[in-house]
Order: sequence, then structure tokens, then C-alpha cells
Amino acid sequence: FIAGFVDKAGKRHQRRFDTMVEADRWLYEMRHQDEFGDGIDAEDTTVDEWFTFWYTELIKDLAGNTRRNYAELETGLRTGEMIALTWDDVDWARRTLTIQKTMEFRYKQQFWVAGPPKSMSSYRVIPLTSRAYEILKEVYATKDTRKQSPELDTVLEYADKRKDQKQKKSFNMQDLVFINFRTGMPNKNSSYDTHLYKLHDEAGSKRFCMHALRHTYATRAVESGLAAAE
Repeated sequence: FIAGFVDKAGKRHQRRFDTMVEADRWLYEMRHQDEFGDGIDAEDTTVDEWFTFWYTELIKDLAGNTRRNYAELETGLRTGEMIALTWDDVDWARRTLTIQKTMEFRYKQQFWVAGPPKSMSSYRVIPLTSRAYEILKEVYATKDTRKQSPELDTVLEYADKRKDQKQKKSFNMQDLVFINFRTGMPNKNSSYDTHLYKLHDEAGSKRFCMHALRHTYATRAVESGLAAAE
């Protein structure tokens, strides 16, 4: 995998990596370094500082309600990506999430299936804000005591678009990050919209779906050139 970008001085930087995850991480760090400059190492600037910069500078011209919606989100994951998160996707030391699979419930057949992300660009590494990190820590602390349905002990296979798709990857659903505390199974994809609609109705506000909230600071940062893959 080759990652490259042109810095603010017009100089091109490029490197080869064994994995896309390594390429994404290097590109994120280099873009961050280029943006802040003046000898500031990317590792010295926290994700929360980067979020503040994005929120106060890069999206300052957006409507107030839109900015508030972005501020209340932490990762910008699609619903299927969030449902499919397993603990090996979390890098506690680097405070990142690696997105490499999705999940959905097939209502007609009444079973769960896993698959690759929507597109090649959907394979990505997402830096965690302090709030997202603490939420994951809280969930992790309950993983051995939470209710788990017997059906959760199921292995799902999925293809990796970046490699030979005949070579399947797999995971056990018991390793999922998020499951419903009442049922011991994952929440079905549509249940997030259903719950959101109930909140809208209670507040007397206009309905919108979960996908409308997906674009967070990470997505906007990519669109603004802070971290772009080639």
C-alpha cells in the first residue's frame, strides 16, 4: 500500500506500507503535523485538540444546529460498522478504531450476516475523542458480566476487499463491542432509527435518520484535507 500527500509548502511525501491500517495511520499523523506545523509533533497534539480546531475553524460557517449535531457525535460510524465492532478493532494505546467489517440482520432469513465496508475508502482508522474512549472503557468493563444470548456464540465470516476475497476473515459475535443489555444480542440496524424517531416525537422535532448524523469531525477533516488517502 502506498500513501502520499502534498504538504502546505508544495512538497510531496510518499511511503510504502505492508497494510492499509499502517498507511492510514501514517497519513493521519503526517497531515496533522503539516496542519499544526512549527515543529509540533503529531503525537503531542491530542485528538480533542484536533476536534476543537476542526469544530471552531473548519465548520464554523455551518448552521448552528448542524454544528451541534456534529459536536454530539464521536466517531461518524455507519450503523452497520458500529454493530460489527469487535474488541480487536480497538487500539487502546493509540486511542483508535479500525473499521474493516460491517454487520446487518436479514429479516427474511432471520439471521445476522457480516460483510466488508461499503467501499475501499471505508477501510479506515478513526482517532477517538476522550468521550468515545471513556465510553468504550465503560463498555469493556462489563464485557464479562453482561447478558449474552446463547445465539451470540456464532462465528461470522466476511471478505476483505483489499485482499483475495476467497480468503475469508471471521469473528465470534461474543467479541462484539455493543450488544443489547436486555436481549444479549446485537441491536438490529433499524432499531437505532426507531429509537431516534421516538426521541424526535417526544421532543416535537422533525424526524431524521441516523445516517443524517454520520458525518462527524473525522469525515469533515478528511474532506478538508487534514487526513486524505490516495
